[in-house]
Amino acid sequence: LFYLNTSQNVPKQIGTLFRNAISVGSFVPTGTFTTETGEVLPYNNPDNLLKYESPRNNFGDQLRLFGMLKYSPIKGFDVNVEYTFTKSRNNSRTTFAPWRYISSTTYDISTMNPNSSYSRDFSNTDNHALNLYASYEHRLIDKHLFKGLIGVNYEKNSFERVSTSRNDLLSASVPSLSTSTGITQASDSFNEFALSGYFGRINYAYDNRYL
Repeated sequence: LFYLNTSQNVPKQIGTLFRNAISVGSFVPTGTFTTETGEVLPYNNPDNLLKYESPRNNFGDQLRLFGMLKYSPIKGFDVNVEYTFTKSRNNSRTTFAPWRYISSTTYDISTMNPNSSYSRDFSNTDNHALNLYASYEHRLIDKHLFKGLIGVNYEKNSFERVSTSRNDLLSASVPSLSTSTGITQASDSFNEFALSGYFGRINYAYDNRYL
């Protein structure tokens, strides 16, 4: 039995973060700038992007169950059964809230995310894996050793995902689909696949020296 629960915040503008970190020199101003009208605006540097931009919240969990059974009805004959079930759920929340900033190089004032929005993403994956194999070993007259193995493996995987978003947040401090007034957009996707394989092996050894 294995269980994992995760939650992480990821910057939405991660591309802008790396671009600014590379292209903007260390001599440019950081922090905030006060305009002639008294408005305090942050510079568009990586530190302020992390500070003011709402991150994307990714969270989910994974459950894995594993069982194995070994049965030996007669001497030298073993039957093995292995089964694994894995269930993964992944979710994300993303908020795009507008905020004004000033360029640290040109001092132009721009608006990040002029159109506010909120989105949710859900996905679920179920995976079943089965291995069934049997082996037999027999020694004849202490000189001849026979070994055989035969088995089958089977795997089935199903995935589904639902994404929805809505524009025009009433309040960026309480982001949700129900606290937005714009058009709701939704999409979904799913896929399934199954695999099956068979295998076998025969070994012979004479006097523990020749195969």
